[in-house]
Amino acid sequence: MDKKIEEKISVAERFAQLVDSSDYSRDEISKKIGFKSPNIVTMIKKGDTKLPVNRIPRIAQVFNIDPAELFKQVMLEYEPEKYDAIIKCVGDAITKKERKVLNSLYEAVGGNMIKNDTSKCCTLIKEKLTDQHVTICCKLFQT
Repeated sequence: MDKKIEEKISVAERFAQLVDSSDYSRDEISKKIGFKSPNIVTMIKKGDTKLPVNRIPRIAQVFNIDPAELFKQVMLEYEPEKYDAIIKCVGDAITKKERKVLNSLYEAVGGNMIKNDTSKCCTLIKEKLTDQHVTICCKLFQT
C-alpha cells in the first residue's frame, strides 16, 4: 500500500501533495481531470470540498498513481459505511500490483482450476508455495 496512506494523511493532504509535486499548473490539472474551474483544485487541496469519487480514475491517470489505493482512501475517509458494504459485497479494492500477482497465479495454476474449485486451488497453493515463490511474488510487487 502507498506509504502516504499508511501515514494516515487526509485525502486533502494527499491531493495537495500530488498537485504541489506535479509539473502541471493548477489550470492544467483542472483541465486534465475535467473540472470546470481550477478553483476546485484549490478547494480540494484545502479540504473545503471532497474529492469527487467519479474523478478518481482521471486523477490517478494524471498523477500516475494507483486508482484502487486512492479510491480506498477516499471511501474510508468520506463514506466508511458505504465502503464497508462494498467490501462485504464485492471484496476490497485490489491494487495494480496485487492484480499482477493474482494474474500470475491464475496463469500458473490454471484458470479452470480456480473457477471450478477454489478450495482445492488454495490447498494446492499452500502445499506448493515455497520461500522461492514468496520471493518471486515480492519482486512482482516491487515492479
